[in-house]
Amino acid sequence: MKKIAFSKKLLMTTVSATVLMNSQVLAEDSDSMDEIIVTAQKREQSILDIPFAISAFDEKEIKARGAMDIKDMQYSVPGLSITNNQPGQDRVQIRGASSGVGLGSPTVGRYLDEVSVNSDATQRTLDVPLLDIQRVEVLRGPQGTLYGAGSIGGTIRFVSNSPDLDEVGGSLGVGFSSIDDGSNGNEINGVVNLPLIEDKLAIRIAASTEDIGGWIDNTAMGESDVNEAKRDFVRAKVLFKPSESFNASLMWMHYEFEQDNNNHELSESGFNLLNVDNRGATNERDVNTPFATPVSDEWDLLNLILNYEIENATIMSSTGYLDRKINFKSEFVNAFFPPNAFGSIELEDRESETLTQEIRVNSNWDRPLNYTVGAFYRKTDTSQTQILSYPEFFGFPPQVTTGTAPIDSKSWAVFGELSYEFSETFTASFGMRYFDEDQEPSVLLLGGPEPMDMSPEDQSFDAVTPRLNLLWSVSESASVYATVSKGFRSGGINGAGSSIPTFDPEEATLYEVGGRGTFFDGRVNLDGAIYYSDYDDVQIAITENGRGRTTNVDSASGPGADLAVGVKLTEDLTFNVTAGYVGREYDKVDSSAPANVAEGDASQYTPKRTASASLAYDFNWSSALRGVARLDMQYAEGFSVFVRTFPAQPVLETDALTYLNFRVGAMADNWNVFLSADNLLDEKDAVFPGGAFALDTYVRPRTLLLKAEYSF
Repeated sequence: MKKIAFSKKLLMTTVSATVLMNSQVLAEDSDSMDEIIVTAQKREQSILDIPFAISAFDEKEIKARGAMDIKDMQYSVPGLSITNNQPGQDRVQIRGASSGVGLGSPTVGRYLDEVSVNSDATQRTLDVPLLDIQRVEVLRGPQGTLYGAGSIGGTIRFVSNSPDLDEVGGSLGVGFSSIDDGSNGNEINGVVNLPLIEDKLAIRIAASTEDIGGWIDNTAMGESDVNEAKRDFVRAKVLFKPSESFNASLMWMHYEFEQDNNNHELSESGFNLLNVDNRGATNERDVNTPFATPVSDEWDLLNLILNYEIENATIMSSTGYLDRKINFKSEFVNAFFPPNAFGSIELEDRESETLTQEIRVNSNWDRPLNYTVGAFYRKTDTSQTQILSYPEFFGFPPQVTTGTAPIDSKSWAVFGELSYEFSETFTASFGMRYFDEDQEPSVLLLGGPEPMDMSPEDQSFDAVTPRLNLLWSVSESASVYATVSKGFRSGGINGAGSSIPTFDPEEATLYEVGGRGTFFDGRVNLDGAIYYSDYDDVQIAITENGRGRTTNVDSASGPGADLAVGVKLTEDLTFNVTAGYVGREYDKVDSSAPANVAEGDASQYTPKRTASASLAYDFNWSSALRGVARLDMQYAEGFSVFVRTFPAQPVLETDALTYLNFRVGAMADNWNVFLSADNLLDEKDAVFPGGAFALDTYVRPRTLLLKAEYSF
């Protein structure tokens, strides 16, 4: 009854607040802001026809912000938060769907073009650089019908630019950066588009090589800026269009990341890991780990897309293959170790091969009834060797295990969605997905006369995730919607030596109403939603014998709200503001079972309130030289990390973060130059508290950047 009453209040509040339109999905070429087309529902649609919460950024907006990856834009998306423990270990969360630090599948799905790039581990999100990305779409709330089990919190879609079949073109860019009290960095990138057969065959290549500056000094090893890194990638895309009814594209991306040492630092409390105060970074920005902590991440991704149009329908096939290899070594500390006593955890040759196949059929007729039906298959093979070394004075030999990383899996799904236009102003849609997964873990403990098999039992999961959407087009420039959707997250294993060898799946139900619209001849754009989410069998991280594990608690739920406003103040001045509120709390926890959280605790690693604001001013340096100045502010309230399975039961709380960035540039017809400053306020608060067993991660210091680009 409480949920029904709350849903009624949501509907009344949203309708009475009129309709809202997200300024983030709009271009800024004229006095008004023209909407862009999105493909969030597996077909091209106007943003006004999307019956759920979505934020989208086109290529112009990405470049205007100077964003290198999705982390640079996170607080501009209401409800999105990304924490980073070390490179290659992003934890992406939407609306409080927290993945913590244990094991398990991600809570937010990631797609590059038409291929899923999710892993089977929460902390292994692919880094997708934003060079030559046409659009980023962030779908908020469970996307279990069209996107499946890895999207219980939402989905992020990266859509790369397709080759142009008619014109040669491209760009060449260079960049230089300087970090306060750190080292310098540089980047060279380029994009080239080449038609090979006029109107039929073309190739597009984007590539970048980047040296990333460091800022952490290692006092034990006498080295400065030890976290310097190098990131290289190339993405090639071939488009073949022999006829109007058929086209094929093949995308290949190769990525390499190498870092000398991770980004962990000592806090103001030093080695007092249980001190819940004074957890900010030191002015010295240093660490005293007595060994190197290198990180490497290398992967190749292939995606073959076939599109064939028949009468009244389009058939799409997407085949994906991801081959990834990770190596890293990280310090292992403990609140009860003597000061400066370090162990280490090392992953050698963590390899995964993932094959995906999706076949989908969309109606393309001009009728009230439309449909999307499809099938999905995924197979993952993994392997790794893990070495846990204790501080030398303990005299313990290293614990070495080998096996899957963390599981081998096979899954398949069938899905469909029907929509019906009851009138020119009202559309209803209903979708459903059936998902089935088999997991095969393997863990062998080495070091004895014979390897000891410590593998948990094989597991199987299945789920049905429906969704109901209602869309009311109030006018040609405004709409409101209501949606009820379910999401699912598979269970998993905890690895060798755990008293909780497996954990159960997690389910979510979302009730949401919202709307979007443009007003005053397109000068004002508003987008908003209010929602209530209810999660059952919530997966949470716990600590067990110094190791990160995962278990389930009964439930978590709570309200939330998203808001975005864009105003074209004058022909040359644009103001954007966003705000997000996440009120989800753990509301039922069995106190007799091990759990890091208690009833009433907020979602871990999730800021309750986030906000962003930007002011962009277009002007002319001269009659032939245009100019732009932009100020961006991003704010995130501090979040909590609960370690209640640790004897002292500490609750770590981060301080609020306020990022302030400034850019000014000059632009001609085929070149531009930008000078920018990131983290102008030089924030030093934690973005990932390590807790009782690791050091903390902090914001990169103030950084100056100079970038130039030539287009042809």
